[in-house]
Amino acid sequence: MFDFNYGDKLKIEINHKSDCTPTIINEDDIIEKKIFYIKNLKLDSKNEVLKWKAKGNVNNSEFIIEQRRWKKWVEINKVKAEISENFKQYSAKIYLHNGKNLFRIKQIDKFTKENEYSKKIRFESDKKEVNLLLTKIETSIIFSDKTFYQIFDEYGNEVLKAYGNKAEMLVMKKGKYFVNYDTKMIEIEKMGKLRK
Repeated sequence: MFDFNYGDKLKIEINHKSDCTPTIINEDDIIEKKIFYIKNLKLDSKNEVLKWKAKGNVNNSEFIIEQRRWKKWVEINKVKAEISENFKQYSAKIYLHNGKNLFRIKQIDKFTKENEYSKKIRFESDKKEVNLLLTKIETSIIFSDKTFYQIFDEYGNEVLKAYGNKAEMLVMKKGKYFVNYDTKMIEIEKMGKLRK
């Protein structure tokens, strides 16, 4: 019907009477399906920073940085995205672990709720392996070095996610917990009384 090419800019005008304001019910149909374009995805291993250039971002307000850990993709950071016709520089803090590291950037289309991903970037790290010093604890978990970690209760609910060499457990109920850290997944037991 129309001789349009994909990516052509369109200007749509709606003529209407002053006492009859139209309602647009499918405005997302004219939005470009590709959410964002990424290039120059690089990893600064010394400062543990992921860098990239991107343009577009019209369908979402943030980039989600994911890392492959514990047999799944884990969200480790978010960066505000800006609408731009030209490539803009972005960066985000990441957390390397011993061995092979794998990262990607995700955006979620706010209209379709579909995910779109960047290419993956890999890095082999020679960081020392992190260990848990105790598996039965009362007030806190101590790691042998700083690490990105997640703690889940016995029902699988995430109760804590952070980066550091110590996880405070003082206000948590006693019982079993599952701890993901470094490249490991273990079960621990919290002893003692709940403190508030």
